[in-house]
Amino acid sequence: MKNLFAIVAFCLLTAGEAWLLQSFGVNDSLHSAITTGVQQANLAADLAVAFMLLCLPRRATAVICVAQCILGSVLASNLHFLRIPLSLAAILSGWEDFSGMGATAMLEYVHLPSVAACLCVLLAQLLLLRRLHLPLPGKARLAICLCICVALGCLLHSRLYSAQRVSQRMNGTEIVMYFGYVPGWIVELATGRTDELQSALAMPACPRLPENMPMLPFTRKLAVIQVESLDFGLLTQPRPYPMPFLQQLMRHAAVFRVDGMKKLGSANSDYEWLTGCQASPSALMYGALPSIPKTFNQLLQDEGYSSRFFHGLTGLFMRLRPTYEKLGFSHLYFKEEYEAAGYHGNAKTFMQQIHDADLLDYAARFLNDPAPFFHFIVTISMHSARDFPPPAELEHSPHAGYFGGARLFDNALRDYVAKMPDDVTLLIIGDHTSYYEPRLPDMPAIVYRKDMNLARLMPAGLPRITRCQWGLWLRENFHFPMPDNYLEEHGR
Repeated sequence: MKNLFAIVAFCLLTAGEAWLLQSFGVNDSLHSAITTGVQQANLAADLAVAFMLLCLPRRATAVICVAQCILGSVLASNLHFLRIPLSLAAILSGWEDFSGMGATAMLEYVHLPSVAACLCVLLAQLLLLRRLHLPLPGKARLAICLCICVALGCLLHSRLYSAQRVSQRMNGTEIVMYFGYVPGWIVELATGRTDELQSALAMPACPRLPENMPMLPFTRKLAVIQVESLDFGLLTQPRPYPMPFLQQLMRHAAVFRVDGMKKLGSANSDYEWLTGCQASPSALMYGALPSIPKTFNQLLQDEGYSSRFFHGLTGLFMRLRPTYEKLGFSHLYFKEEYEAAGYHGNAKTFMQQIHDADLLDYAARFLNDPAPFFHFIVTISMHSARDFPPPAELEHSPHAGYFGGARLFDNALRDYVAKMPDDVTLLIIGDHTSYYEPRLPDMPAIVYRKDMNLARLMPAGLPRITRCQWGLWLRENFHFPMPDNYLEEHGR
């Protein structure tokens, strides 16, 4: 009886961990495909694989359990921070860029509670393996393994056949949601979905804008701050506010609610609003595409605007410098330029960044340019928000570490706005939802002018939009043409 209990417990633990990981990432866009039947079939397949492991030599089973623990920790951490499953295309696309981060920076993406949970499952698996014994001869075990492999192959084939129409429209992430991780990666390989270029080209055009989007009075001097990990989770906290200045600014600004899903890398976020095109969650668009659709800053430059790009990390990270050179910015300022100007990176933070106070202080030097300009500033300090001390009034909050980074940016923004002339329009948008709690799936896109209350121009009941729709809206306000793929799909 004890032996039977150990066998059942091992199978439930092993299959349950795998099933939870592949079920967590199901999102609204796949509800029509990810039915209860599909999830039940996935669970049955996981249970079959778990029983097959018991038919293997004990040491081989233990090695596979250790591998499952390591892979599970990686996948669970990815789900926690990015909230979408990790496709094989995303792994291959991002490996070269993310491998250059270094071990310390990579630890930023490790979710310790997920690792602890996977280690607990591994410990229980190893203890059960020592106790259980499968009373079957070697030939019977081999036959069971073969039967399970054949059954799983038939299940995968039938799923491919029955979902052929659906899977043709799926990117790598959606395939993993539908088939599970390992079978999904196999399907990606079999269907050629690991090709970064194909993943990028397969994205449909941005959806049409809602009809009640307002037209706002922009000046000919624009400053855009793309804030690391800013979502409405920070902006809906009770008093004392983590970001009191931004809360006050928003009362006089036009505020949009934008979907904050991260798509592989933060660069995909600004790709979407700069181009008005959707980014693939399985490819870094700037590197994958042979040519980038004309960007908002290039359209402004055609109208005589100068353009400057500011970033708190080294230009070597993820090929940032050549990427934004390709986008045609007149001047680029990375960590190297900041250090040449007398600022210093913070050795205790993510990638020894130039923190937001220095980043915005230097960018403010160019706010008094007399000619039309477009400034694009990418902050980074809230990526490693827990590295900054919290304000005294929030030090007892369970989120005190995160609030420290938020207050650092808020103070830097206050000083930046104080230096901003009245003829500058400030736009603030998050790059994606936060890595830390509290967080919400939507992020703000804010338009602010010192000399005008733009909140009064906002209609009631504006729906949630995407980043690429916000980019389309910017083009509409400046009477710029829509992207080519948008015109092909939707017409004018």
